[in-house]
Amino acid sequence: MSHLTTTVLGCVCLNGPLMSAEIRVAPSGDDQAAGTSEAPMRTMQAALDRAVAGDSVIVTKGIYLERVTLNKSGVEGKRIVVTASPRRSVILEGVLITGSYITFQGFQITNGFSTVVGEGIECKDGDCNELLDNYIFEVQRYGLESHGRNRVIGNKIHKICQGLVASGKGYLIENNEISRIYNYGYLDGDYARFFGDDAIWRGNYFHGNLPNERAGHPDGFQTFDDNGDHVKNILFERNIVGNTIAATMIQSWYSRNSESLTFRNNVFFDMAQGINAGVPKCIVENNVFYNIRQYGIIGPNVAQRNNIFYNCKTASGSDYNLYYKVQQKKAGPTSLVDVDPLFVDAEHGDFHLKPGSPAIDAGDPTSPVPPGGGSRIDIGAFEFTSAAK
Repeated sequence: MSHLTTTVLGCVCLNGPLMSAEIRVAPSGDDQAAGTSEAPMRTMQAALDRAVAGDSVIVTKGIYLERVTLNKSGVEGKRIVVTASPRRSVILEGVLITGSYITFQGFQITNGFSTVVGEGIECKDGDCNELLDNYIFEVQRYGLESHGRNRVIGNKIHKICQGLVASGKGYLIENNEISRIYNYGYLDGDYARFFGDDAIWRGNYFHGNLPNERAGHPDGFQTFDDNGDHVKNILFERNIVGNTIAATMIQSWYSRNSESLTFRNNVFFDMAQGINAGVPKCIVENNVFYNIRQYGIIGPNVAQRNNIFYNCKTASGSDYNLYYKVQQKKAGPTSLVDVDPLFVDAEHGDFHLKPGSPAIDAGDPTSPVPPGGGSRIDIGAFEFTSAAK
């Protein structure tokens, strides 16, 4: 049987399974059993210890009071695939992955069923792993850590001390939801911390912090270099971030070798501060800053255009931005000042443009027009396309 493959950020990922064996786990099983549907194993750890490249471990519904370790590796074209069946019906205390070419999908991870305190999913020392569609909740340290050229897609992380941490080269963090950074008394919590090179954060949704629950100074995206790490060539696009202190906190005070971050088509709402871009060569374009109690964007050498600042205390920038209900502003001559962008329903989180919005076709004429757009790119995070007209 042939299988279509795709290459994502340097890793070859199979769209269809290629397995040499299937190992089944059930609460009623026995670790000495064959691991079949008729004779499943009892614990996930025993099944993971038995798995080799190409195997699929299928765990059936139940609460497994285990903190498991997966130190085996698959190979290109023969991944080790670990799946909860049905999806999110299996509860674990945590998982540590140190191998490569592992797919781990569909589980619930929590510290809430025991006295165990630790990370939810920790993926380190390997490459080309996939963490997909997991629900991580009530974890008293990091919800999810991914170190390496991995894909982290479609996970939900709720009521945790620290949301998602990623480092490495060429990783992808996409379509994850993080809500309620909670002060368990261990860490200064953020939605996300990022390090490394040539990575993408796309389509993530961070929200739901409550002032009486959060730990320390929670930020949307935070990075720093006093740990010896750095950031370079990282793209943030189509993310929605709200209910926090700052959209970003980007610091490079020690090695000063961080640079080149791009923020494009994001929405930042209901927070004290917008983008703090403390590294050179940052691009901030086609974003929405809504209900920002202090500044919209600060930082040296930030190239910004096509952004909307709505109900902000201060906002200053270059040309082709839109400012509405901004108390203190510094705008370029081609920007739109004191003009309502006519969002569809900003109060309920819809920042698309209505027909007739002054932001339509008002962006930088040198910016490429997205598919379906008009004669020029719009100002704001969502292009008013022909389908919406």
